[in-house]
Amino acid sequence: MKVISTNISTKRTLVINNETVETGMYKIPVSDGIVLTENGVENDAVIDRRYHGGEEKACYIYGHNNYAFFQDKYPDAEWGYGAFGENITLSELKESELNVGDIYQLGEAEIQITEPRIPCSKLGYRFGSPKAIKEFANAALSGVYVRVLKTGKVRVGDEMKLKKAWPISLKLTDLNTWLLKKRAHADKWPQLEQNEAVSENVKKQFRKVDTQQAVIDKALVYVRQLLEGEGSGHDWWHIKRVNDLAITIANNYDDADLYIVQLGALLHDIGDHKFHDGDHTVGPKMVTEWLENEHVNPQVIEKVVDIVKEISYKGADVATPMSSLEGQIVQDADRLDAIGAIGIARTFAYGGNKNREMHNPEVVAEMHSDFESYKKTTGPTINHFYEKLLLLKDRMNTEFGKKLANERHAYMEQFLEEFFAEWDGKK
Repeated sequence: MKVISTNISTKRTLVINNETVETGMYKIPVSDGIVLTENGVENDAVIDRRYHGGEEKACYIYGHNNYAFFQDKYPDAEWGYGAFGENITLSELKESELNVGDIYQLGEAEIQITEPRIPCSKLGYRFGSPKAIKEFANAALSGVYVRVLKTGKVRVGDEMKLKKAWPISLKLTDLNTWLLKKRAHADKWPQLEQNEAVSENVKKQFRKVDTQQAVIDKALVYVRQLLEGEGSGHDWWHIKRVNDLAITIANNYDDADLYIVQLGALLHDIGDHKFHDGDHTVGPKMVTEWLENEHVNPQVIEKVVDIVKEISYKGADVATPMSSLEGQIVQDADRLDAIGAIGIARTFAYGGNKNREMHNPEVVAEMHSDFESYKKTTGPTINHFYEKLLLLKDRMNTEFGKKLANERHAYMEQFLEEFFAEWDGKK
């Protein structure tokens, strides 16, 4: 593992999604080497020390052997040394052979392996496509952040040599997998806590997941106790299906906060206006009170309550945009549970619960122009397909949701064709 380039940057301003951001990611080679200190690389621009710089991420190292994988995918990107924002480009780096805590000699400096690099939006911007973020993560070619145990200069030609192996085995690639799917690997938290080489940054993330999972577990119990046995189709099992499907959709979107998604999915129906005389303020109040009682972060509460406020279908001619990606995901999951085979079953369950006719050809379906008139509708159950269910396919937010909606929509059309053929005595 030989140094082939040492790189630093100056601050650069970018516009990403109409937002002005500053970055130090655009590194350029410097011929006389760089000095590694305990808090970072001398003269290197660091904008946010949560993601780069400081004691636990003092220096970022990447292998040139990994460049080709991404060059093939993004040939038009800038491909000089430092393209991944690394301070040191090695001739070769095999992440699968690195162990967290191992100590290396690198030029005059002494470094310790701490954690993999988790990609952010700026990497996608540099490569010219947001897809690069997920591809970087999935490729497990993360590069490595290191602590600097001994300050010193690193020059082109220096080699990175193992000086002392850490007694606890934790492969960098395993840690990378756990960080990318923290909730799925929440059980690794005790193991990480006991390993002194694991960075406080990593430990903090897993502590947060452990705390969040405790809230999710309480929400599961609370909602089940509240809604189990309800007979209108808005029961516990509806909530569970929406939650499971929301997780599936969210896993396709790296920027989605799964904690907010799950809380929104689990709590979205606990105060539904249909069971409170049309009062759509009950749900947000109940959700706010429950989350505050569980000491959930106020910013999270705000986002979850927004989901509850915005999620409902409000009429054929009423737009119902969601203000967050998490809200879009939960809304898609909720609407998917309203169509297809389960949607058909739920529709008739609700109609029966409200003592509505199954079908009355003399009652025409209404295209409601406002939420109040939609809430007051008492038409036959079949009308609901035309007033809402058949319209949902074109109101999905996510590409994943749209695909599933198309399949479920087709099933409903087949059902209605059969229903009316039987109703009219044709078969």
